[in-house]
Amino acid sequence: MTTLMTIVFTAVLSAAITWGAAWLVFTRYIWPELEKDLDKEIDVKVQEIGDALEARVREGVRKGVLEGIAQIPSAEVLRGTRETMVRTGQELVEQGLSTILGPKKRER
Repeated sequence: MTTLMTIVFTAVLSAAITWGAAWLVFTRYIWPELEKDLDKEIDVKVQEIGDALEARVREGVRKGVLEGIAQIPSAEVLRGTRETMVRTGQELVEQGLSTILGPKKRER
């Protein structure tokens, strides 16, 4: 019975030492290299995605600016709006003054 226990104990100890050595080699040598490679790949992918998004955003902004410029009213429309605003402002001032000073006296 002791011989069987010695064999099992030796097998378990051998497996534990093998796993420990494998873990040590993996964590000290293999994992850092994998991590560096993964970081490089992530940086490359992020740059590619950034370039693609930049192109899309630039195109969208360009289209938006062109559409905005195309929708600017003509000079005649702006002139008419300005004249309407001047008349409205003039009427408001006139009404305010007539309220304060009384109605306009008509000259004969």
